[in-house]
Amino acid sequence: MITPGLLMDILDGLQEKLSLCGQFVDAGRCNWDCCKYTDSYILFLPGELQSAHALGYDISQYNILDPNYYGGVKAVPKSMGCCVDPALGNKAYKSLDCRIFPFWFQIEDEQLVLMEGLSCPIVRQGMPIEELRLEALRVAGLLSGDPEIAAFLRAGRMVNYRMVAQQPEGYLHQDVQIVSIP
Repeated sequence: MITPGLLMDILDGLQEKLSLCGQFVDAGRCNWDCCKYTDSYILFLPGELQSAHALGYDISQYNILDPNYYGGVKAVPKSMGCCVDPALGNKAYKSLDCRIFPFWFQIEDEQLVLMEGLSCPIVRQGMPIEELRLEALRVAGLLSGDPEIAAFLRAGRMVNYRMVAQQPEGYLHQDVQIVSIP
């Protein structure tokens, strides 16, 4: 389960990717496609919402669809738009799901598998985003050893994602690979 301390460590290490996304929006190549929730949702890992709240973040901008989705939470923003719209203020919590988008991870056959979101034009156009991929793997490595999070990653699924087609050499880093999980 994500604790406030672990969440703070993860958030401190994440880079904000809005500049890359903003460039696509400015160029007319994206219309914040990831922030449209007509057939998708946000997944919060076990303990994530509670830890965000404990750290002083506002989580009131979410409609909870399933409060116990395999131990985590399935939600959408109440506005059905961006969960961190500037109008919400700087304490609005942005999920780890959204922070590491267009990547996510799940466990299949006891292996950590990197997934990519097809609503992202960067993914659809096959642009290299190695730095974001490595960041998602780092977060996965920090989280996947926890039994509750591992159970969530085995069962929970994203909509409109696919497995990263070609796994670069060293894709499953020694510290990320899952060999056996109780």
